[in-house]
Amino acid sequence: MKEILKKMVFLLLIFFTGLHHANAQLIGILPCDENVFVPNVFTGNDDGIPQPFTVTFKDSLPSWFSLTVFTRFGETVFASNDPLAGWNGKYFNRGNVLEDGTYFWMLSYQWKNEKQKHYCQGNVNCIGLEGMDSPLMDSINCNAVYVPNYFTPNSETPSKELFTPEFACPPLKYEMWIFDRWGNQVFETKDYSMGWDGKVNGHYTYCDFYVWKIKCVYQVGDQEHVFTGRVAMIR
Repeated sequence: MKEILKKMVFLLLIFFTGLHHANAQLIGILPCDENVFVPNVFTGNDDGIPQPFTVTFKDSLPSWFSLTVFTRFGETVFASNDPLAGWNGKYFNRGNVLEDGTYFWMLSYQWKNEKQKHYCQGNVNCIGLEGMDSPLMDSINCNAVYVPNYFTPNSETPSKELFTPEFACPPLKYEMWIFDRWGNQVFETKDYSMGWDGKVNGHYTYCDFYVWKIKCVYQVGDQEHVFTGRVAMIR
């Protein structure tokens, strides 16, 4: 029951963060398991403190991973589904340098051959960010989205195991559909961090090209963006 309550609190916090109205006062410490290390301090410059802010896994990388960093006002400043990617102290790693201070993070991950996901959360003290150079642009292009052209279920490389689009900025609203060559829908999600594992009704489908369609809105008042393309599943 205790673990269920922890997960419910975590999911509620994700919901509020997704709406960009998270209250940092609600964010407490929920430790990760012993195989995961998350630093409580980092710096973006070269003053000797290890950087960037990166999650370290003791034995092996998880098969599924999601890390979100946000300010005390609930504004998301970094999000990634790549366990090897870290936050460098800039807005989504490419925008303006952020202020020194305390930032909050939420982490979820799943080990291979396990069905349940693990959740943990905490804060990190950022030092020396203001000493870094800012790019010439005021902010990054939130319309940018990277969609892989292939993925490999059961791959030894976690980042290639799921078909998961990567966004420069996390969308406020999101929908993705995937269809086979005959137009049959094989996957659907409204969670931008949830990728397709190549399964249909719990079983791996055949290797082929699949058509994907994404609809998303990045911020309140923004127009709806639509993207389409093809992805190859290779096994």
